[in-house]
Amino acid sequence: GSPALMDSVATEFARRGYLTASIKYRLGFLGPTLTCPMDTIELLRAWYRATQDAKSAVRWFKQRHAQFGIDTNLVFAGGWSAGGYTLSGLAWMNDESEKPWQANQLNDTLINNFLYERPDLGSVHGISNINSHSSSIAGIFSFSSSFLFPEHQDENERTAILYFNNKSDQYEIPWEDCNADAWNYLCPNGLPKSCGIEAMLNQFEEFNIEHRYTLYETNICSHNLHEPCFPYFQEEISKITEFLNDISLCEIVGEDKLSTFQSSKTYLIHLEELESFLLPYTNWTFINTLGQNLTINSASFLDISVGFYYCFLPDSKQAPIKVYIY
Repeated sequence: GSPALMDSVATEFARRGYLTASIKYRLGFLGPTLTCPMDTIELLRAWYRATQDAKSAVRWFKQRHAQFGIDTNLVFAGGWSAGGYTLSGLAWMNDESEKPWQANQLNDTLINNFLYERPDLGSVHGISNINSHSSSIAGIFSFSSSFLFPEHQDENERTAILYFNNKSDQYEIPWEDCNADAWNYLCPNGLPKSCGIEAMLNQFEEFNIEHRYTLYETNICSHNLHEPCFPYFQEEISKITEFLNDISLCEIVGEDKLSTFQSSKTYLIHLEELESFLLPYTNWTFINTLGQNLTINSASFLDISVGFYYCFLPDSKQAPIKVYIY
């Protein structure tokens, strides 16, 4: 219910040099509590509003890329529990034809003897922060959730996926199949279909989607996989860091506009050793975090941050060399 719930993860990545924000999206649905009888249409409408707000947040930051130093091609999103379910809408629900019928204008509904209106919720893209930027993202990482509306994904959506779940999750979040009664700890039936990672593998492979996952089995902090109380919290942070860096491809952006390459080798270099490693190669340039080509010299090292992959370009046409700074 609060952006602060992801502060532990956000702080870890801010320390690594990423611009990191924990967003607030609209909460709530008609009905007093998460108990039965529940109006499951309202639960889908709440998910839809959260997805609209996530898309709006991505566009807001992309529009301010110069202010914050953002590479708009390398925006990632993570979420836990309800936030994790929102990620599938953020990544895959991009066509108006994919708008769930529950988000259209519906008849008024009577809940606890009070009549509520159900207006149309608008475009799948939302109505705020509409600008020249898309809400597309390079990758998602989710904790303690699964995938809603897997049919929305197609071969044109290239968002990479990193997934963490607990086989012993107290809320029985599906991981090996598609559960027609998702969130069945709330109500015995009538809730949206939700697919776990193993049920999605064939689809990811068919569409050639980069995907990785880790399934834990522990009763400690069983649903809160994003919290330091979870025994593998730092392991997760390391896996997310590797995931984000690995899908941040080196790209030649010189005058010949050669296509993107992925380096076949990565050098691990300590920041204090960087000058001695690079300065002998005076004909090299490097691409900084804004995608700018900079000449290698002592001053340019001020633009290099610990915890990033950087793409160093020899003057030949070979693939860039990827260097990780620690």
